[in-house]
Amino acid sequence: MDHLEIEAYLNQLANKRSVSGSTQSAALNASAFLYREAHNTPMLDLDKLRRTRRHKTIPMVRSE
Repeated sequence: MDHLEIEAYLNQLANKRSVSGSTQSAALNASAFLYREAHNTPMLDLDKLRRTRRHKTIPMVRSE
């Protein structure tokens, strides 16, 4: 698996699967660990990585 495939997978998580930012970060960290420990090479920069952004929510107040 090269860095382009990892980048495509992480972008697919953000765009199509709508995962949270922490899930995307966990997948990124797992990939970096795999490269560092199993392949003994540093992972290249992921220039086109789209990070998941947190949506701002407005608190809902109920009154009766």
